[in-house]
Amino acid sequence: MLDIPVTTDQLIAYLLVLARVGAWVWITPPFGGRFLPATERTIVSLAFSLPMTKAAMSASTVIPTGPVDILIAFVMQVAIGVAMGLACLTLISAVASAGSAIDVFGGFSLAQAFDPLQQQQNSVFSRLYQLLAGVLFW
Repeated sequence: MLDIPVTTDQLIAYLLVLARVGAWVWITPPFGGRFLPATERTIVSLAFSLPMTKAAMSASTVIPTGPVDILIAFVMQVAIGVAMGLACLTLISAVASAGSAIDVFGGFSLAQAFDPLQQQQNSVFSRLYQLLAGVLFW
């Protein structure tokens, strides 16, 4: 039988990291939106959180153990994750808008392509710049 000792502090730290990473994954492209189903986003969040827990525990001075302290820490981690996700979404959208402006000024705006991530029509350079920003972001 496999016996893996997990302390309460480790479990609480993992759940707090999961709250932050889960909120970030839920908003940030390419994970957020309609492209990736909720089950897969949850699995990605669980997988991303696991290796980050040890570093989060070493960086944290005190792991909250009281129910009110855990709830406050959970809400704070979700808020931080949402803020990080919105910042990433804003940056990637700004790059896509720059590509759209290039399309308009270059005369390429007539050639539209369907973007399955956003479920809308996008111009060629807008999509190219959005993909490039996503690759550089990772």
